[in-house]
Amino acid sequence: RLWRGKMSVRDLKAQFRTALDKNHFSPAGNIAHEIGRLLEDSGDPAGALKWHRRDAELQQRASSLPDEVEAHHRVGLCLLTLDRYEEAAQAFEEQRSCASMLRGPGRDRKTQEALVNLGRAHYEQSAWLKDGDHPEPA
Repeated sequence: RLWRGKMSVRDLKAQFRTALDKNHFSPAGNIAHEIGRLLEDSGDPAGALKWHRRDAELQQRASSLPDEVEAHHRVGLCLLTLDRYEEAAQAFEEQRSCASMLRGPGRDRKTQEALVNLGRAHYEQSAWLKDGDHPEPA
C-alpha cells in the first residue's frame, strides 16, 4: 500500500499488469487496492468497487489473509456507498470470516471491526427500507 499520492491511476494500472504478468498476486492486489482508493477519493465508488474486488481475489490467491481482510472491508464500504446493502453485508461477512482466521493480537480487533460493519450494513438497509421511497430491487 505504498503508492498513494505518488502515482497516477494510469501508472498504477501499468504496474498492475506487470505484476500480474509475473504472477505476483499479492503485489498486484496491493496495486489494485491503491487504484480503488484513488477512485474512491475521486468520487467513483463503482469504479473503486471493481478494483477492491480484484484485490480480494488476488490476496486470496496469494494466501495473504491480512490484505484479504482489508480488501473485503473496502468492498463492503463501496457497496454501502452504492446503497447495495445485502451485498455489503456479504462482503463484511467475508471480512469477518477471514479476520477470524488471522493469527496474533490483531485478530480480535479485526473480527470485531467486521461485526460492526456487518451490523452497520443491516442497520442501513433497514433504515433505507423503512424510508420507503425507493424502487424494488431488480
